[in-house]
Amino acid sequence: EHAADVVGLLDALGVESAYMIGASTSTVLARDLARWYPDRVRGVVLAGPVFGPHGMRRQRQVQKAWLRTLENHGITALYEHMYPEVFSSAMNEALGAPGFLGFREAFSALSTVEDLKNGMKRAMQDDHSPELLAQVAVPALVVIGDDDFLMGPTEARELAEQFPNGRCEVMPKAG
Repeated sequence: EHAADVVGLLDALGVESAYMIGASTSTVLARDLARWYPDRVRGVVLAGPVFGPHGMRRQRQVQKAWLRTLENHGITALYEHMYPEVFSSAMNEALGAPGFLGFREAFSALSTVEDLKNGMKRAMQDDHSPELLAQVAVPALVVIGDDDFLMGPTEARELAEQFPNGRCEVMPKAG
C-alpha cells in the first residue's frame, strides 16, 4: 500500500523518478519501491536497515521486545528501553540528561500506543530474504553507524554486496 502511495505522490507532483531514502523501518519501503517500480527509482539510500544480510530474525527479536515493553509498560518505558540501543554511546554522552529528556518528550508527544504497536507489528511481517536484493537494479547505498545495535560494519558490507550495484558507508561514532 505504501509503495503505491509513494508512486501516486510522485505522479501528483509530476516527478518521473527520484532517489528513495529510507531510515530504519522505511528501508523496507525503499527496497520494495526499487524492486517493484525500477523506472521510478533512481537509487536507494538505506540508513540503518531493519533487514540484514542473512534475514530478519534479530530485528524481529528486537521488535518483539520493544512491543512487549510498550504493551506492558507504555510509551515512556518503550522510549527508555530504546534510547540506549538506538543512540550511540558518543551521542548519549554528548546529549546527557537534557538530550534524553528532550527526546523523550518529543517521542511521547509524536507517538500513540496504537500507532507504535501497528508499526512494530507491520515491521515484523516483512518477508525479507537475501534473494530480494538481487532484484534491486538501481544503485543502493547502505549506511550505518559503527555503533549500530542491529548490524555491525561487517554485516552492513555483506548486505551491500547482495545488491547488484551496492555499496556501504559506515559513519564513525554513530548509532
